[in-house]
Amino acid sequence: MKFIILSAPLPPQVSGLGDYTVKLALELKDQNHQVVLWTAESHPISRIGVPCICVKQPWGWTAFKAFVQHGKAQKPDCLILQYTPQSIAPKQFGLNPFFVLGLLFLKWKLKCPIFIVFHELNYPVSFSLKGIFIGGCHVFQYILLSWIADQNFCTTEYFVKKIKKITPRFRSVSCLPVGANVEPKHLEQTGLKEQKAFQSRLRIPSGQKILLHFGGMHPTHRYDYIFHTLRWVNHIYGKDFACLICIGASFDDFEKSGFDSEANLLRGHSVHWLGFLEEHEVSLCFQISDLVLAPFLDGVSTRRGSAMAAFAHGKPMMTTQAWSSQGSIYWEDLCFIVEAQDKEGFAQRAASILIDPVALTQKGQKAKEFYEQKLSWPQVVKKILSKIGNSLRR
Repeated sequence: MKFIILSAPLPPQVSGLGDYTVKLALELKDQNHQVVLWTAESHPISRIGVPCICVKQPWGWTAFKAFVQHGKAQKPDCLILQYTPQSIAPKQFGLNPFFVLGLLFLKWKLKCPIFIVFHELNYPVSFSLKGIFIGGCHVFQYILLSWIADQNFCTTEYFVKKIKKITPRFRSVSCLPVGANVEPKHLEQTGLKEQKAFQSRLRIPSGQKILLHFGGMHPTHRYDYIFHTLRWVNHIYGKDFACLICIGASFDDFEKSGFDSEANLLRGHSVHWLGFLEEHEVSLCFQISDLVLAPFLDGVSTRRGSAMAAFAHGKPMMTTQAWSSQGSIYWEDLCFIVEAQDKEGFAQRAASILIDPVALTQKGQKAKEFYEQKLSWPQVVKKILSKIGNSLRR
């Protein structure tokens, strides 16, 4: 089948949405489908293994007319839009009426099913008067887009239940997990020797427990929980018992974001601020780690690519649960978990399981098996293809 995937951010721009788009495109390609990526961003695009068309125009009428010209030549079987409010109009607070009209124009001209993957409906969330107004506009924009789409997906199961209350009855919505944003494909090439060399390069002593956090300066990441956990573990078991690897955020990022006071409390502890790494190096960090720390303000869910990466590598994860964790998945089976407001409980639970290698191994293996059966990229594509079949039969 021929697919067109429309997304604003693409590598090398740092974005979870861009990572998701590339992973989905590559999995479709691996399954012998034809894939072309479309974007209207002006930044240069990395070589990502699939064709990419960049019109270098703002998200408006000119961009969509260019997309129609390309689409008529390609004759796609399905167009998939990766959507967040901020990705289509960051300077207009995520509101762009031209985008809604342009997508409708695109559907009319291309005459193919349009699937929309909603990663966020309203962001950033704010309960100020301005935030409430913009949030209402975001929801209205979602309703308009859902009418245009032949199939709606949401990456969080909790939102699927909420969305069905505001989505027209004749428009379906399904949960579509994000898959791992870092895959363990390199495990076959990276043996124990390379893992030890990488650990030596980071100057991590043999036998020291390795805590890992993977993610940038996103406001839903509870870095205070992570820092407190490292201090608590070393307080209980002795200085230098454990170290912390931070990927995606450097110490400078913490200073700019006002977390420098928290980060400064780690002086005297072993912390490796690695910033952004190549996927191969991130995978190595997962491989050498003992426990992944992933405390989220809104709780773990199927939209967390970093959590999926831990599952894919078979690594045990310490995380939190909150409203977005609600759904059919019993997260306690897949990871060690506490309530999102329990900072002390998070640190104490992490400390207790860190000295139980059997529990760590069993939890990581169980999470990996579940991921491969339900959440992996082949499963994501399988769900998309089944919905395309339903759309074509209608």
